[in-house]
Amino acid sequence: MSNDHIVTFSSHYSDSILQAMSFPYLEYSVRDDGLLNEFPLRFHKYDNITIIDILTGEEKIIETKSGEKVIYLDDKKAITYYKGEYIYYHIDNWEKYRSEKADEINCHSVYRFESCGDYIFVFDKNYSKLLNRIAIN
Repeated sequence: MSNDHIVTFSSHYSDSILQAMSFPYLEYSVRDDGLLNEFPLRFHKYDNITIIDILTGEEKIIETKSGEKVIYLDDKKAITYYKGEYIYYHIDNWEKYRSEKADEINCHSVYRFESCGDYIFVFDKNYSKLLNRIAIN
């Protein structure tokens, strides 16, 4: 949330049976609520990002590609995981401005994405192993 916008997202999983409303928390880390943390990426369908202008009430909805998972979100940018890459977008026009390889990710596993300061830390399911550190800026 900024002074003039509220940014939320929702995750959609296989067959639309498993869905959860999600909000950026703490320092804009993205985490699905409830049991959805336990599902491998292969069950993820897409995410919707909703940007609400507080002053006008206008809503803008961005839908990610099929299989694209939001791992970081703020009122200026979003970072997603999609087909072996971390992709950086400008939130205002949803234009890609950078990407990085994500060799540590496979779609059959569960991962934790936590942001702290200027980085996203990629952990395995149990936070027992740090797999990668991704720069936010």
